[in-house]
Amino acid sequence: MRIDEGDIVGGFERSYDAWTVEDANTPMMRVIAASTGLRLDNCVTVEVALENETSWTRGYSASFSQELSTCIFTTPNPQILGVRIRGVVFAVDIAHPDEPVELGILPVACAASDISGGRMFLASDTEVYAFDGVRVLWESRRVSLDGIRDLSYFDGRVHGVATDVGVDAVPFDIDAETGKAKGGFEGWRGLQRLDD
Repeated sequence: MRIDEGDIVGGFERSYDAWTVEDANTPMMRVIAASTGLRLDNCVTVEVALENETSWTRGYSASFSQELSTCIFTTPNPQILGVRIRGVVFAVDIAHPDEPVELGILPVACAASDISGGRMFLASDTEVYAFDGVRVLWESRRVSLDGIRDLSYFDGRVHGVATDVGVDAVPFDIDAETGKAKGGFEGWRGLQRLDD
């Protein structure tokens, strides 16, 4: 898979080219998987070609959600590569590939980009985060009970669909500058406790 061809697409300019490399699926690996029941797809090998005609290959591993596929993507910083493995995202400085930084947003389910503003918006199951390629700029309040999808950016706002108590699709929008959210999951207010 090449960069920006997976579930998360940054769409930003970059100073490198990158793609994932298939690891060898040997008979021994298949025996281990069959006997232990462990899936071996919690690793990805990434190859990066730099503008100065050098390249490097590194393996990264993580595990949070088997439902989220591995992908690599551009970030607002042209020197930083994004790598998602089973919902865990690493920011990899292409000059220092042995020092990836885990963003600590779990799991990263979807994203949207503000190309001209140099920001990317990453959604966990419950919140949305603004990321400039180096650091997290803000974290929204909890906008979903347990899942965010269809994240998009336009007109200075981040839009998405969340879940709420008993509802599968609740729209929300977030001010892209401040992280202040409207709509979505509003918390447990208004719910009455059922007494036994």
